[in-house]
Amino acid sequence: MTTAIINATIFDGTGRDPIPNGTLILEGDMIDRVGAGIELPRGASVIDAAGATVMPGMIDCHVHLFGKVSPVHERPRFPVSLQLFHAAKNALRTLDSGFTAVRDAGGSPQGVKMAIADRLIPGPRMKISVGALSQTGGHGDETMPSGVRLRSTSGAGAEWPETLVDGPDEVRKATRELLRAGADFIKLHATGGVLSPTDEPTDTGFTPEEIAIMVCEARARGKTCMAHAGRRASRTLLRPGWNRSSTAPLWTKR
Repeated sequence: MTTAIINATIFDGTGRDPIPNGTLILEGDMIDRVGAGIELPRGASVIDAAGATVMPGMIDCHVHLFGKVSPVHERPRFPVSLQLFHAAKNALRTLDSGFTAVRDAGGSPQGVKMAIADRLIPGPRMKISVGALSQTGGHGDETMPSGVRLRSTSGAGAEWPETLVDGPDEVRKATRELLRAGADFIKLHATGGVLSPTDEPTDTGFTPEEIAIMVCEARARGKTCMAHAGRRASRTLLRPGWNRSSTAPLWTKR
């Protein structure tokens, strides 16, 4: 199907001046031509975008589309099947906000990504981590002071491998299981956070040896890693050649 968007101000993101009264021709999902004075293909579906601006889709590099986010202690009240519908709603809302690709940093199983790719639900293209690795007592450990553990950001079983790990052997196995479950990259919690019940945002987690294992296993499958990391943890991450710290403060020297 051919679609023509006409009379738009076209911003292409390259640094060049916007194109006034521009035309954009789509062939199916692909952009075929962009510019001014383009002749419309015969039979094209025409969208008059006079007064509007057309720009490239944005990319959000840190989202959590899956499930109902807060409050944490309320999450176990909702079945996984309901959380899937929340994921569909979040995916549509993200797409409608102009984001055509996202990096989901924990929670979404590969079925959500596949449903969007197969056009069962509308949403942005996804890269997923499936889960996020955490040490015991770290940011990903939702064990409450009562001793009750809330595996609440996801379900259990093969689609969501165990992510609470300690020591080289557990880290290696969990990394491999996440990759088997469809992870496009490995996410880890190298710093504490505000939503986890037994740590502080300034805490650090995982040893350099454990982190190096994650990086090694990811690279063996042609994948990368990302981290929830603050200032001190970012220094640790640099030792194994780290380059994907998505929450490090901007003033951390690399």
